[in-house]
Order: sequence, then C-alpha cells, then structure tokens
Amino acid sequence: MVHNDRARGGRSRRGAALVAAVMLSACLTIVVSSSCLQTVSELKVSSTELHYERALHLAEAGANAYISRLTFGASTYASLPPLYQYPGGVAPTIAEFKAGVAAGTYAITPYPAGSSNGYFAGSVGKPGSSVTVVSFGVSNGIVRSVTVRANQAQAPIDVDGTTLTPPGDYVFYAISAFTAQNNVIVSGHSGTNGAITIQNNVVFNGGNLDLNGPGASITSQNNCAFTKVVNTDAITWPTVDEIALKLYPNSGSTAPGGLAYIATHNDNTAIVRNGTAGSSATTISLGNGKTLRFPSKVGGSNYYLTSATLQNNVSVTFDNSNGPITIWFGPSGGSGGWTGQNNVTWTKTTNDDVNKPVKFYFGTQAGLIGQNNFSCNVGLYAYNKVNGAPIGAMTVQNNLGFRGSCVANTITAQNNASFGNEYFKPKGAYYYKRYAWGE
Repeated sequence: MVHNDRARGGRSRRGAALVAAVMLSACLTIVVSSSCLQTVSELKVSSTELHYERALHLAEAGANAYISRLTFGASTYASLPPLYQYPGGVAPTIAEFKAGVAAGTYAITPYPAGSSNGYFAGSVGKPGSSVTVVSFGVSNGIVRSVTVRANQAQAPIDVDGTTLTPPGDYVFYAISAFTAQNNVIVSGHSGTNGAITIQNNVVFNGGNLDLNGPGASITSQNNCAFTKVVNTDAITWPTVDEIALKLYPNSGSTAPGGLAYIATHNDNTAIVRNGTAGSSATTISLGNGKTLRFPSKVGGSNYYLTSATLQNNVSVTFDNSNGPITIWFGPSGGSGGWTGQNNVTWTKTTNDDVNKPVKFYFGTQAGLIGQNNFSCNVGLYAYNKVNGAPIGAMTVQNNLGFRGSCVANTITAQNNASFGNEYFKPKGAYYYKRYAWGE
C-alpha cells in the first residue's frame, strides 16, 4: 500500500508540474505574440507617419518646381512639368485630386524618377504680379497639399532669380568705381557703391545718381550736372558665378554646374559667322564688313564665349524673334571679353525686352570694350570675383551709344559716350512665402 501511495504521489506531482509548464508556455506565447503584434502595429504606424511626412515634403517640392519653372522658363528647367492652371480658378480638394489622379486628369511627376510617388502643382488663376500655387504630394497612397503665394519683385536687368533689393531700376550701376569725362551723358537712374569721378561736361539727367554705402563718393569738375541721393547701405550684387550656379546647379563632382556647365551645354553651333553656321568655337574674330548673327529658339538660347573681337564695320544681329538670347563669357576669372571698335553695330529683331531680352553675363576680367562709333542695346552684367577680389569692366569711348541696362564692377566712359535705358527693361523675379497648408 505504501508503495502504491508513493507512486500515485509522484505521478500527481509530475502531472502538476506538466500543467504548470504548459500554462507558463501558454503565457509566454501570449506575451511574445502580443509583443509581435504591438511591434507590427508600431511599424505600421511608423511607416504611415513616414509617408505622411514625405507627402508633405513632396508637395513642397512641387511648389518649388512650379515657382522655378515660372521664374526661369522652360529652357532652363525643361525636365519639370509644364505650368498648369486649375480650371475655373479653383484647386481640387484632396478627395477630388485622388479621383482626378485615378481618372488621368492629373499626371503625377515621379520623385525620384521611376517612383510611384511624386507631386503635382498648379496655379489658381493666371500668374501675374502675384500667383497662388496649390501643390499635392503623393507618398504610398497618402496625399497632402500646400498652398503657396508668390509675389513678383523687380530685379535689375533680370538677375535670374537671385534676390536683390535695389531702390530702383538702373541704366547703369558701377559697383566699385565710375570714371567719366568729356561730354558723357547718362539718361536715367544710376548708382554706385564706390567712387565716382567725373569732369568736363558729364551730365546725369532723367533720374537720380545713388551713392550707396559708406564707400560711395563723387568728385566732379568743369560743368558736370547731377542730382545725388545718399543711402546708408551699399547694394550687394551677386556674381556671375552665383547667377550661373543658381540657374545650373552642380550635380555632383563629376557634373559641375555654373559656367562650366554652360561651356559644354550651349547653342554655339547655331551662331552664323559671316553666313556660315555649325562651329562650336568659343572665340570670335571678325572685321572689315563681316556679319555675325545669334539666332534664338523657343524657350531661349544660351551661348558661351571666351573672347570676341569685332572691328571695322562689322554688323551684329541678335535674332530674338523666337525667344530670349543669353551670352555668357567664361571661364570664371578668364581674361577674355567682347571688344567692338570702328563702326560696329548691334541690332535686335524685336524690342520685346520683357519676354525676349538679349543679355550678356561676363564672368571674365575684360567685360565689354566699345569704341569709335560703337552702338548697342542690350542688358549687360559684368561682375564676378577671383579669390574674393571683384572683377568685370565696361569701357566705352569715342561716340559710343549704350541703350540698355548695365551693371559692372568698374565703368569708364569718355568722349561723347552716352547711356540710356531706352530698350532693355527689367523682368520680374518671383519669390514666395508659404502662408498655409492642409490636408
């Protein structure tokens, strides 16, 4: 009997231990399963939050893309989608936008390329002095939107998208120095950050002469006339390198932007040199009645030169009938520039200087030299830096007539030279401030 009782007691204890082990295992299984479910749930929440945040960033990228395309045009940002106006001047709601995507009304621009995510942006009404942009970002089915308002601000000689705050539009602006003598006439608003030295019948009319900043001064003698305005702060102007990089950013160490990009991505083969086109050369040398023609294309043409020398009755035509023409001089800090002398003439086929301007950007030392019955009517920008030192010059003399807007580091004028803002007008550059966003 004792033996059987002991046996039964042992079996009972082993049974209880087994039950306890099974119960503990079940509890552990429940805990692990619960933890796994919680982790999966948290991962789902985290993923949703990630796409929710990414959709907002994509919507903001769409607004940036729209403003960039609006500011610089199709020629610079050809990879961006065309500008779009929401029908009736009313942007869709999130639900309407989703339905429009499904119906093919709105084509998402993938970002990055090949992705199913991306953005779509359009304006509410036609862009004018201001514009309202509504942009949608899509990430893994989640859609968010931003609303952006942009105002149009005037920048001198259309300094493409770079923020500037001058007190007016300038016929010319000599950043470091202006020297003039012997019957020089400036018709329109002008200014400097540096020293102006004038003598012998130099006349400023039709606008003020701004002396901006502590380094600005004027010295005059012998029948000079001007109305000066003294301003406390100098104007900070961007360099040609900065402007070029703004338009053509770097794409990594193997794909530089700015002037280096323009040097290899330009329309030089379209230049017609004395009746012949097709050359990609960056130097021009013509004389004795020869002709030079720069054609334009829809969206704008970019040309890149290292030097140009024209003399003795050379005729230059800027055929801007199809779009704007921009001529860049490089490389950055180089010695070249444009020299025209002895009855060299510049002619544009249209004076639509808002939509089809002709502009020169000199990233080089020489800038523009014009003398002996030379005439031109373009926008000129000759200001750059080499190791922090400013460069860029304009030298005009001996019956030169400049009709346009000119910004240069130094300007020298003498012997019946004249400046006047007769043709070239500034073009607005957009800036924007986001004022609202929502789902």
